[in-house]
Order: sequence, then structure tokens, then C-alpha cells
Amino acid sequence: MRFTYQRSTTDLLAAVAIASVVAFVAILCFVAARDPVIRPLLTALVAGMGVAVLILYRQLGKAARSLRASEARAQHVASHDEVTQLPNKTLLLERVHDLLKSDSSGCSLVCIGLDRFDETVEALGAQSGDEVLQEMAIRLTEFGQPTDTIARIRHDTFALLLAGCETGVAVQIAENAVRRLAEPYVASDGKAFISCSAGVTGVTRGFDQTAEALRQAHLALAHARTQGGARVSLFDVSLDHALKD
Repeated sequence: MRFTYQRSTTDLLAAVAIASVVAFVAILCFVAARDPVIRPLLTALVAGMGVAVLILYRQLGKAARSLRASEARAQHVASHDEVTQLPNKTLLLERVHDLLKSDSSGCSLVCIGLDRFDETVEALGAQSGDEVLQEMAIRLTEFGQPTDTIARIRHDTFALLLAGCETGVAVQIAENAVRRLAEPYVASDGKAFISCSAGVTGVTRGFDQTAEALRQAHLALAHARTQGGARVSLFDVSLDHALKD
């Protein structure tokens, strides 16, 4: 996700203040040139104002940098998960939309759900639950390329947006990820053993809505869970028909 910097109010105030001081100094210089008697006094005044302008410029610069940093932090919080620092659902859908608009050959979307994760949190506590999620986020980075997106889209669901990846390859990646995530976790309050299920769907430029890709991946994930969990399911239209029936 790319952010563009917009000129802040602080920058505008700084420019106006400095311009006003410069104009005032120019008037004083004009007066001093016409009246030699008050020239020494005005020279000292101008020197003092020059120092004041320098201090004002530095302080306003600090305020502008602080404001830009605050805006960047706010944008990051709005687009990333607080626990894992991964992109959230909003940013994931944005990137799916960007891929669909691009000239790429399509991509695959994988939804990975944690089976009975709430039971783990109840047994070990919220802090250990967060530690498990953070370790999961680290493990999932093993399966992504720089052009891919790894996101946490629900409290117990992650997603992999695999750019330029066919569904057959995506299924293999999902199977490897499910096995990797099933390995034990060591948290502050004990070990955790969590199985995962995954749903895979292909994303092409023909999709009417960006959210449709996520719906299909969720539907495939739900099907994997109904088959006993700890497995991967690939979306096909029969899942939609079964849901309507």
C-alpha cells in the first residue's frame, strides 16, 4: 500500500509566519536606510528577529515531522493487525483489487483457519494466545514471496494472496503451510498444539467484486472444516450449489 504525503497545516503556517517576518524585516530595513539615527537600533532588532525566525523555523519543522509521523502511524494502525502487525482484511482486499486491475495473469487466495483456537486461548490465556498468533505470522512468511500478501483477517483466520500463482501450486503451498502451522508452539503459559484448515480459490480479472474472491476462499475453508479439519479444500462451483441447496 502506498501513501502519498499531503502538505500539512503546520507547513502552511510555517510558510505564512516566515513570510510575514521577512516582510516586516524588509520594512525595517527600508526605514533604517531613510533614517540613519535609528539605524543601530533597527540593526539590533533585525538581528534579534533573525534569530527568532531561525528558532521558529526549527520548531515548526519539528512539529511538521511529528505530525507526518503521527499520520503514518495512524495509517499503519488502520491497515494492519495490532497483534501480528500483518496487513488486515481492508488492506488485503485493496491488494486483491490492485491485482485485478493490473495486467497480471491472476493470483490465488488462501484462507487458513485455526481449528478450535478459542479453546487454546481459554486454556492458556490471552497473552499466550497472542504469542501463538505472532509465531504463526512468522511461520507464514516462509511461504510468501515479496509480491505476495500475508494478512490476518479474523481473530482465527489468516490469508495468503499469492500473485501470479496457479491454484494447483497454491494448494501445495497451503498444504505445506497447514503442516508447518500444526507444529507445537511454546508460549509463556505452556505448549499449544493447533491444527489448521485452508481454503483455496483462484482470482482472475473476470471477478465482478473483490470480496467475491474472499467469499470463495472462506467457503472452501468451511468445506475443509466440515471434512474433519486439518486439510485443504479447493473452491469449485459445487460448493456454491450445496450452500444454496
